Amino acid sequence: MLRLGDRQDNLTIGTGVYYVKSTFDLYGNKDLSFLMNNIYFGFQKQISKKLYLMAGGMYFLNYQIFTGAIRIKAIIRYRIALNFELMPLGFNDPTTNKTEIPIAIPLISFRMLLGKD
Repeated sequence: MLRLGDRQDNLTIGTGVYYVKSTFDLYGNKDLSFLMNNIYFGFQKQISKKLYLMAGGMYFLNYQIFTGAIRIKAIIRYRIALNFELMPLGFNDPTTNKTEIPIAIPLISFRMLLGKD
């Protein structure tokens, strides 16, 4: 990952590999584990003292799938944040090799950083 900017306003780009081991057959080929290479990009912009606007996306190279999200991060206390996120998710139809109309999934997450500065 490479971050350009400071802690409040930045642009992040990177690449990585995910190893997924599933309990169910995702692609109909009886393989319950697979690797996903991805490219990540995102940005963060501070819009007030305790509010941030964030967006990010990942493109999975070997499955040709793109996913992203927009998020509002609210700082509750020092090192504690609450995120409200909207993530569109599309499903690839293997019979036509086209993506169906994506649906938006609302997510709420909580983050607390441990340790000392």
